[in-house]
Amino acid sequence: MSQSQNSLFPEIIPDEVITDLEEKLVPSDHVFAITDVLAWSPKSDRHTLEHPFFALSTKRDTRMREYKSPNGKAKVTITPSSLGHPTVMDQDLLIYAATLIRWAMEDDFMGETNTPINIPSYNFLAATSRSTGGNSYKNIRDMLRRLQGSMIETNIETNGVRDIESFGLIESFKIRVTGKDEKILSFDLKLSDWLYRGIWNAKKEMLTMNQQYFKIRSSLERRLYQIARKHCGNQTDWSINLDTLHHKVGSESPLKRFRLNIKEAVKKQSLPDYMIIFVAEKDKVIFARRDSKAVAKVLLDQMGVS
Repeated sequence: MSQSQNSLFPEIIPDEVITDLEEKLVPSDHVFAITDVLAWSPKSDRHTLEHPFFALSTKRDTRMREYKSPNGKAKVTITPSSLGHPTVMDQDLLIYAATLIRWAMEDDFMGETNTPINIPSYNFLAATSRSTGGNSYKNIRDMLRRLQGSMIETNIETNGVRDIESFGLIESFKIRVTGKDEKILSFDLKLSDWLYRGIWNAKKEMLTMNQQYFKIRSSLERRLYQIARKHCGNQTDWSINLDTLHHKVGSESPLKRFRLNIKEAVKKQSLPDYMIIFVAEKDKVIFARRDSKAVAKVLLDQMGVS
């Protein structure tokens, strides 16, 4: 049996909701969940790791945002709904769904045609290191609304297709509730065709992430990990000018404040797999693999020792 089959349904559901689920919920054809929430390998499309599709702030922001990559090739325009921009924390839901869909594809449960899947709420919360208390279930609805309601326009192609059109990152969703408090037991969602094509073309467009990513509580540090994963990858190190990093992260803080934020991130070193090094005299940031030899090499290079 493959890893994905071991990690997909059947799900372990808390006792208090089992009876209600069996009586009221008729599962979709594709009901997927991760059973080993402590040891799974998240996957994300590389485009939303590289470019700032998601807001760093969790405060409601309804301003339209436009982004052009430093080389001028990639363009993204985001027009948020009345609930505001989807956030870096909302992105967890897409990472979780993309991982399940990719595993299902590998085991021939799903194919090239974009179809909805059903995700039990408890597993999503547990697998992404969230609280499984009542408010967390309520927050899922707002996450889905922001991801569907914010309209994306981009010239970035997925699986060789470039459609410049407006779309929500989620095409549609349906939630299944129980009790007077309408606790969300599970939710159906259908990703945008743009995202789904990237998942299908996984060898070129999907990257595996460290599961410890979900324990990072700072939105900025999550973005730093995403950029390190995309650009440094398995290399010894990768460097970027601070002003370019400021742009790629999607920070709306002044550069002076962003510089201080980077220095704080260097002190914390919260990124799994990567260390952050700030070279003040060059106003440059280096991401290095968390390997003693790799970090030593980067530091020696900065001191001019060959």
